[in-house]
Amino acid sequence: MHSSVMVLAGVTCIAGIFPVLYGTKAHRWMLTASSMLGRLFITANFAIVYLYTLELYPTCIRNGALGVVATFARIGGALAPYILNFSNLVSGKVGRIMPMVLMGALSIIAGLFSLLLPETNNRKMMDNFNDLTKSGELKFACAIPGYDNDTYKILSEIHEELINEYIPKSEDEGEVVYDKCLIYSNTTENGNRTTQKCSSWVYDKTNTHTSITTQGNCELGILRPFS
Repeated sequence: MHSSVMVLAGVTCIAGIFPVLYGTKAHRWMLTASSMLGRLFITANFAIVYLYTLELYPTCIRNGALGVVATFARIGGALAPYILNFSNLVSGKVGRIMPMVLMGALSIIAGLFSLLLPETNNRKMMDNFNDLTKSGELKFACAIPGYDNDTYKILSEIHEELINEYIPKSEDEGEVVYDKCLIYSNTTENGNRTTQKCSSWVYDKTNTHTSITTQGNCELGILRPFS
């Protein structure tokens, strides 16, 4: 919803350049109409994006995350009047359309990039980072080094053997659980196997896309033995 609204806002803003380039004074109402429609869509998206942002983050960081993104929104609002002055850089009709093209293009780009974010419809809101890997939420695993066809789900016995060779595992209530942050690196002199942080991950893309948030939940740059 928010993606389509942002794209529509950008399109209507850019559409306002045609009355400026090819119209006369009698067509100024078209410019006013496209500007008002763009403002309408942006205002609608502003209300939606706040709710969507709250649904993206777990409760433990929700307030802080909303504060950070709201700060960047205020920065954009502070820069907006200066964008209007871009028309002074180029004379004529081309200079007059520069602010509309820039604002419209940024809105379209932001709307398209937001398609990469996970869907939150009918999904329970997360309380902490552990909820990211529960059923129906974000699922990921360490990628096997040098195995180009690696996937989140085990595809065959050979694939399972490779996973057991590279990924540390444990048991939780009788169920095998593979480590999501570490892979085996080498074997020490006393027979213990050392591990290192995963450099890449594979994801269950049935519910979500690749997320930096899940990668950031792992320990960073720590080597430790895993027996």
